[in-house]
Amino acid sequence: MRLKPRVTPLRIGAASGPTLRCAIYCRVSADDVRDTKNKSVEHQHERAIAYIKKKGWTVSDEHVFKDDGISGAEYVNRPGLVQLLACLPKRGKPPFDVLVMSEPSRLGRDITRNAAFVVSIIESGVRIFYYLTDEEEKADTPEQQIFLTLRGYASAVERIKAGQRTRSKLVERAKQGYVTGGRCFGYENVEVPGDNGSRSHVDHKINEQEAEIVRRIFTMYRDGHGMQAIAKALNGDDRYRKESKKYFGGKRPPGPRTGTGSWASSSIRAMLYSTRYIGQIPYGRIRRVYRGGTQKREIAGKPTLADRSADLRIIDQKLWDAVQKRLKNVRENYIREQSGTLWGRPETGRVSNYLLSGLARCGLCGASMVATKGLGAGRKLYARYACSYNSNRGKTVCANNWRGGQEVLDRKVISAIEKVILTPDAVSDVVERALQLAKERRKQEPDTSKKLEAEIKQLTRERDNLVAACAQGKAPESVMLEIHNREHHITTLKDELARSPHRLQVKDGELERLKQAIIGRMSKFQELMHADVPLARQALRKLLAGPIKCTPVVRDGRRDYAIRGEAKLENLLPGASVGLVPRKGLEPPQCCHR
Repeated sequence: MRLKPRVTPLRIGAASGPTLRCAIYCRVSADDVRDTKNKSVEHQHERAIAYIKKKGWTVSDEHVFKDDGISGAEYVNRPGLVQLLACLPKRGKPPFDVLVMSEPSRLGRDITRNAAFVVSIIESGVRIFYYLTDEEEKADTPEQQIFLTLRGYASAVERIKAGQRTRSKLVERAKQGYVTGGRCFGYENVEVPGDNGSRSHVDHKINEQEAEIVRRIFTMYRDGHGMQAIAKALNGDDRYRKESKKYFGGKRPPGPRTGTGSWASSSIRAMLYSTRYIGQIPYGRIRRVYRGGTQKREIAGKPTLADRSADLRIIDQKLWDAVQKRLKNVRENYIREQSGTLWGRPETGRVSNYLLSGLARCGLCGASMVATKGLGAGRKLYARYACSYNSNRGKTVCANNWRGGQEVLDRKVISAIEKVILTPDAVSDVVERALQLAKERRKQEPDTSKKLEAEIKQLTRERDNLVAACAQGKAPESVMLEIHNREHHITTLKDELARSPHRLQVKDGELERLKQAIIGRMSKFQELMHADVPLARQALRKLLAGPIKCTPVVRDGRRDYAIRGEAKLENLLPGASVGLVPRKGLEPPQCCHR
């Protein structure tokens, strides 16, 4: 059963004295180039160490967290910050007493998120100091909290202005066809020095070795080969030895620099459509924005093309026209022949006729198992599952070339779940173990129920007073942050109170009624498992705790798949009973079919 982890009420810790244990956080982004106070993460690190020594405090290397080249608006993909927050315990004493930074914007440049993280760190028992001003960050009084919000506002304004300056420069460079980010296969990024010796900009330069591979890819497609065949020939698949020798000299060219380093049909397709290879450099189609505390890519419209055909063309016009003509013909024929069916992924999700599509993974390489068609007895087509890497990229990327029959694998998965998970014995065992664990925890842990209830009442009164003040127009807009913080705190305390083992009281007959209710829901899942494919897939998604691994094996001289996965049981529980069962110690059972 998967339930929310237990949460401890947040409390402000007060540490003092000359033996304070410190942590350091440093961050620099491309937008900080004008900020002479924060030249680099190493500069910040050195200044923080000097400040800590001056104070007579201590710091260990394991508590130094750095993020280099990451925007202050990014809060998700920031390794240093994630590691820092992971060190803060949900209960108990934190591993350090003080967090040292240069100034508030190092933590981030977003008004609401920065304030929330600062409050969370302080309430975990860690004090925050800024070495540039020798100030301690506090959020104890309304005035301090408002000041915290105002400083976040100033940082956010500076981030937006810096971003506008950066985008303005990038647009000017893009209009001239210069590099504005990333590297395209077939070209090198070359720094061009300015008048004062510093870098002026970054320009494209043709990489002749890679450019020759691009030309051969275009030629192979023009000659009638498909994108998968090209990818497999590039990956050195033995089945495409002749094509590899004809177009690539029998060698396996180095693949793209991301992912597995192998060639994929999606990469080939992107290259065949890319106007860069005829010297038309696109820009302005994709815009980077921040949503939900992380960077997103949005389509802003049709791209504008900068003409660099005089020096950056790799594919001649005749070959380009031939390839584009074939792409157009294939696209039009495919749509006409597949009329009446879904092509691509609609907004509501793709409809699949195969039970394990998107749910199964190859046990050798971890790639998705996809549905294919193959010839069976009597030369009839039948559905089967195959490793997508082996099918699309070749056996040099994944050696799993076994194709398991769709119906056989589907029956194995359903049978394993019904025998291991959807049984009255399994339900009874899990419920009884959960109850026993709760009783053991009740003996070991102190009863904090009354204290939690008092804190909830106090926070509720404070929240209601703030809401009333806002409704009467007697409070500034920044008070909304305080309302949000209290609501979050109340929810956290209620969750902890609900999961306290001291709140668990099982009356006569209640446990048996709970088991019967679960068994009743279990029978509905069994019906869904044998319903049509879309309903069966929904039932599987609710029961599986992760992907199903299909590993090829040999039994009695015949090839087969060994299937292994994990299941979760929370969706079998009635909603009101979920809070009564503690999660700790109840790992989801495994379903395994040999």
